[in-house]
Amino acid sequence: MPWIFPTAMGMYLYAGIAGLGYGVYASVDQALNVDVLPNQEDAGKDLGILNLATTLGQTFGPIITSSLVVATSGYHLVFPVAIAMAVLGAVSIIWIKTVR
Repeated sequence: MPWIFPTAMGMYLYAGIAGLGYGVYASVDQALNVDVLPNQEDAGKDLGILNLATTLGQTFGPIITSSLVVATSGYHLVFPVAIAMAVLGAVSIIWIKTVR
């Protein structure tokens, strides 16, 4: 939204849309994670490892973003790259057909 509508209202709209999207994603992702755990006895450990994987992704986001800003002297590539990453993530999820 801020890429197309670069104003304060664009940021508010982005925050609302992104918050809704992340809320839907997080709840479905957590439910899927619990369903695919190999052993219910080790659920805490396994969910901790999944949380580390999520945190690692959130660590690389700001690093990639700041690298783009420094390399291009601006923010004009941040949202197109974020959109491409989101599409890449969505395409990789499509291959999941069933839960064992």
